[in-house]
Amino acid sequence: MENQIVWEVRNAEKNTVSLNIGKYTSIIDDHHEHEEEMLHDLNLYFQKRASKDITIKENVTGEIVDSKEFTAFVVDHISIDAEHQLAASGLLNKKLQRDLLNNLETEGYLNSINILMDDFLNLLEKDMPLTVKRFDHKQFLKQLTFEYDFTIDYSRLINRLTGVLPLLIDEMNKQSNNNTLLIYMYPESRLSPREQVEFSKLLKSLNVTVIVLTDSTIFFSDDMNTINYMRFGEQVITSELVSDMYWDSPLDFSREEIKTSLLKLINNYSNKFELKPVISNYKISDIVLFDSIDIYICCYFLKRCKHEFTLDISFDQIPASLYEYLGIFMKTV
Repeated sequence: MENQIVWEVRNAEKNTVSLNIGKYTSIIDDHHEHEEEMLHDLNLYFQKRASKDITIKENVTGEIVDSKEFTAFVVDHISIDAEHQLAASGLLNKKLQRDLLNNLETEGYLNSINILMDDFLNLLEKDMPLTVKRFDHKQFLKQLTFEYDFTIDYSRLINRLTGVLPLLIDEMNKQSNNNTLLIYMYPESRLSPREQVEFSKLLKSLNVTVIVLTDSTIFFSDDMNTINYMRFGEQVITSELVSDMYWDSPLDFSREEIKTSLLKLINNYSNKFELKPVISNYKISDIVLFDSIDIYICCYFLKRCKHEFTLDISFDQIPASLYEYLGIFMKTV
């Protein structure tokens, strides 16, 4: 696939996984693979103290990817929502601390507050050696809580997520010198289909590099070059796959037509692949395909992935060459 960037991720166990990477990258959760472990490796690699047990090589240059190229942040809905608590270790708390420290008036306000607290203490008839703890910006942040706009229903998770995530991205960019790698785990969790569409638009609009692990087609990449599907520890969606589909095709399909059909198949039916689907071109089934290229691509892809499937095809509606080709699958699936 033209202009495709692939990272070869190798860990301490000498396991190597290819990752199609771009500005927005999606990894389809196969439920039997180890995608989370790979993302854990990525996160360890792109930290200030990068793990020496992991290496990442880029296919275009053949060179090792600099671990300082990105700073990785792994998040999910739970961690994003927890930022509303303004915990000391949270990104929002660090953002607020940074804003206060960068404001020239902060020290003046703190000094005035501490003077007032000393005066307030003097109102007591002290018979004990008391003093007032110094009030600083950290003590100030402990007094803060979110007061939501009453016009927005913040009981809905989607509103809390969309309200906070852009603020977190701003802090991530500050910490990473605008080299943020956002790894989002299962962004479809607890969201309705309509809310997933809304959140997907937000993730794809962020001005950072994003990788999502998902089993929702709504969060799949729109670019074939940045979709990932692992089977038996190996990347399936490769330039070799498209080339093999092209050369093995029983009909005269172009490479672009093959890529378009493959992307359509993944977006429409990836949730059926593991269910031993029935493929038909004339009646309602698990996978319903009418065009010859779509039938060919589907059978080829499922066979390549070693997914079991059944063909229920009306052969008088397809070309003879495709009929002959499908006979191979009829005998082997």
